[in-house]
Amino acid sequence: MAELAMKASIEEKAKSVAAVQEKFKAAKMAIVTEYRGLTVAQMTRLRREIRKASGEYQVIKNT
Repeated sequence: MAELAMKASIEEKAKSVAAVQEKFKAAKMAIVTEYRGLTVAQMTRLRREIRKASGEYQVIKNT
């Protein structure tokens, strides 16, 4: 049972990685940031400003 769950988890991670790779391939520009230390208000403002510029801000877990 654990082996099956582990396989599913690995497959899900592979799909997530592939999706991120596609976003990078399609992007004209990518900016990597350090978000730790930002307040919720600052993060909300950052996301709002990026959306106004037709961008996307996504936090991706390092697994």
